[in-house]
Amino acid sequence: RYSMCGWTMASERHCVMIVNDVSQDARFCQSPVAQQYGVRFYVGAPLVSSSGHRIGTLCFADSKPRVFDDASLKLLCN
Repeated sequence: RYSMCGWTMASERHCVMIVNDVSQDARFCQSPVAQQYGVRFYVGAPLVSSSGHRIGTLCFADSKPRVFDDASLKLLCN
């Protein structure tokens, strides 16, 4: 329910999930990661095999809210 990586993996399409401020996101604001460890920013991209299967995520988290710009998104996707 609260796993940000799980939400990234569960998406119907292979897409990056960006949560600029976890404390303002209804899915994750009550999560232990946000409450106990102070995670406020999350971005995660599914790692997709050449056969199209998701095998994990590449993600970043921070203790302060951030805005993930287009250049950073392009870099992460590549």
